[in-house]
Amino acid sequence: MGTAVEKIFSRKAGRTVHSGEIVTVETDCYMLHDLNGPVALDYFDQFHEKVKSPERGLISLCHLSPAPTAGAADHHKRLREILEHEAKSILREGWQQGRREGEDYGRMEQAKETAFNLRTIGLEEETIAKMVNVPVSVIREWFAEVVS
Repeated sequence: MGTAVEKIFSRKAGRTVHSGEIVTVETDCYMLHDLNGPVALDYFDQFHEKVKSPERGLISLCHLSPAPTAGAADHHKRLREILEHEAKSILREGWQQGRREGEDYGRMEQAKETAFNLRTIGLEEETIAKMVNVPVSVIREWFAEVVS
């Protein structure tokens, strides 16, 4: 009968598909996240390919959330730009989980440092919040601590 994956691809291909076979099928949806998304986008750019069904896209900022470095913030920014005209929704649940896990790994301090670095180049709080993937209220808290 085959594995669940073989069954799914067989249904999509309209014929029996076996493990190890390469098939091209229309997907129900696709997902990019902050680790694989930029690599996938580079691949599409390299071959001048367009996403065939952009309305089926989901983007999740969950692995590097909040963004611990300026590079990670750039990845978030690029994915958000794609969201504007390629994907249909962004999954924001990464913030709460990312904050809990991030505190364990020191990511909140890294994200805070990244936010301050982004502020030095003149970015607005709302833009910084999007890039670092934290609510703007958190950015304002961090910046208020310095003023106090």
